[in-house]
Amino acid sequence: MDEESAAVIDHFNYDTLDEGDHTRIVVSPKNLITAPTIVGTQNTQPLLFEGTGLILDKDNSLV
Repeated sequence: MDEESAAVIDHFNYDTLDEGDHTRIVVSPKNLITAPTIVGTQNTQPLLFEGTGLILDKDNSLV
């Protein structure tokens, strides 16, 4: 996991109701992975994401 209190920030694809932090991100259905358990089976509407991210470290054996 990322550092405590960290957030994913996107200054281009944020929700218009976001209060200025740009941490509520709008993800287009065309950018979603094919994983019904995670994103559902009918990806026709944008997905709103607000949460933490993961750090990808090439030295991490789990990556």
